[in-house]
Amino acid sequence: MSTTLSEASPTPAQAPNPALALGFREPVHDAQETFTAIMDAMARPGLIKVARPAQMKVAQPGPLKTVTLPQGAPVGLHLTTASVLLTLLDHDSSVSFDATLDDQEGLRRWNAFHTGAPVADSPADADFAVLATFDETLALDEYRQGEPSYPDRSTTLIIQVDRLQNGAGWRLTGPGIQTEHLLDVDPTVEPAGASFLDQWNRNRGQFPLGVDIVLCAPDAIACLPRTVKIEAAMAEAGTNEGV
Repeated sequence: MSTTLSEASPTPAQAPNPALALGFREPVHDAQETFTAIMDAMARPGLIKVARPAQMKVAQPGPLKTVTLPQGAPVGLHLTTASVLLTLLDHDSSVSFDATLDDQEGLRRWNAFHTGAPVADSPADADFAVLATFDETLALDEYRQGEPSYPDRSTTLIIQVDRLQNGAGWRLTGPGIQTEHLLDVDPTVEPAGASFLDQWNRNRGQFPLGVDIVLCAPDAIACLPRTVKIEAAMAEAGTNEGV
């Protein structure tokens, strides 16, 4: 869980770079609400969880199960990606950052200030790996797959995408989905990211080992746990379950 910060403006000694202050408005509450949204998305694969700034939340009983956006993010990160990192990272979980992300130094300083998560020597050693863009040639087997006795010791990939929406692209079935769920991820590589789907099927086939994925669009997230089956879907009517 992310480190609790004072809402007061940090002094130069606390945050030499003003950008470091760009975390959650209410760290504990916002992280708890975002964690609930992430867990709900992981339990219901492909379900799109929308993101909203804290000040736009509508008061209602119980958790909203929406992602709360922070006040800012390092260059190159979507606000949703920053929200997921602020929620999931801590000093006991290692992280790797895509080398193509801008301002690596600023990103590492932001991470150290807000989460305290150590940066792994390589993506294969990380608990969480942040990728700047979706690439269908991504080698899933290069990341930590877990161990038979500890399948949870695998890497969770946090991948930025341009857009998430319900519709043709991928057909998702399996645990957490009543019938099927159609998810359109942009960018996709025709035909529907065939290389990625082949890799994903191999990833799923080694359950309980394998990686999990959190997809982060600028305004929403969706999750792909290792249990979900993904197939290419044609442009047709499908059954998508409620948000």
